[in-house]
Amino acid sequence: MDKKKRKKAIIEPLYKNQDKGFSKEIAQSFATADAIVEQPEFDQVFFPIAEMLLILGAEIAQIDPSMIQEPKEGMPSFQEMNNFDKAISETTKRILEIDNGLVQDVFVTLMELSNRLAQSGDKQLKNETDALIEFLSRKRRVEKLADLPIFQALVLKHIRIFEEFNSELEESLGQTFEEIIEEGPADSELFEDIIDEYDERYPGFYEKMFMPDDEDEIEYDEEELTEIFKDGMEAILNNEIVLNLFTKKEMEQGAKLAEDFYKKLSSRDKELIQNMSNKFSKESDFSKAVVDFLQEKITPKRLHKIILKIEKIAQKSKYPFYDDFFELFIPFLKSKNPKEAVDPILEEIFAAEARLAFENSTSIATLLYWYI
Repeated sequence: MDKKKRKKAIIEPLYKNQDKGFSKEIAQSFATADAIVEQPEFDQVFFPIAEMLLILGAEIAQIDPSMIQEPKEGMPSFQEMNNFDKAISETTKRILEIDNGLVQDVFVTLMELSNRLAQSGDKQLKNETDALIEFLSRKRRVEKLADLPIFQALVLKHIRIFEEFNSELEESLGQTFEEIIEEGPADSELFEDIIDEYDERYPGFYEKMFMPDDEDEIEYDEEELTEIFKDGMEAILNNEIVLNLFTKKEMEQGAKLAEDFYKKLSSRDKELIQNMSNKFSKESDFSKAVVDFLQEKITPKRLHKIILKIEKIAQKSKYPFYDDFFELFIPFLKSKNPKEAVDPILEEIFAAEARLAFENSTSIATLLYWYI
């Protein structure tokens, strides 16, 4: 059929506003943030520690110069703790401004963590991780992100790791890291052994935390990541990217599903569909029928096969302009169970493939797929 395909807004779970109060408890929970950053996936996420410590020292000196003098005995006062919290918040903000790629690193790592947690059955931590994924996927200013506990927890984790590393250097070499940078290590072999030990515990520790990155890598800020994902999804929905995830038999079953649904519609709805009007009264009901149909089809095994197929397409670089999209899309799908993957991602991809398959169909009922 030569009907022109109706343009539609992309509705993607990463970007639609589902949180109406979801996240303030989870996103603002330091206990949740601590639990997440202590997961093994985050042992490979590093902020630029040397730069971070310089910024932190400058912030503390500006807020309360007495705090950078000789350590005081006993517990810090409430005011000192409050000042330290302010310094951590400002340091986090500065670090995120300096290196926008850190937001992407955390976002992708959260998706990898979610995928593992789905296999381990830790539902509570997975829900908390998924909530953060959703929270981070929408456009947020750096000022807002800097107050998010996960970023501050990472800053504190890196400070703790550095303090452990520095203490090890003082105990083993009689030198601080700063002294080694200025004077060179007293024992080069022992220094390298200590670095190797930390690299084993925290892969890439020394290079990522202390060495400048000489590679000319492209880094994206949060807004650009959102646009990359949206553009990729739009390309799929408009058949600029054709994944062919569904079989000919499933397309035939999809056609029958549409025929059966169409028969039960009112005359008014049938007229609206024939004229390709923007809405008909049972539009959401048809979408649900497609979701129900797909959820019967998409088992964990089938979802795994779908992901493998997408990975092969990405590896072949058949769509080179969308490489960055596939780098986000594949971990995202891996983080979902079949039910989550179907509604609405695979539902929308199925509809896109149905629109392509039924483009020259004489069946009025298949026009229903232009409404998903």
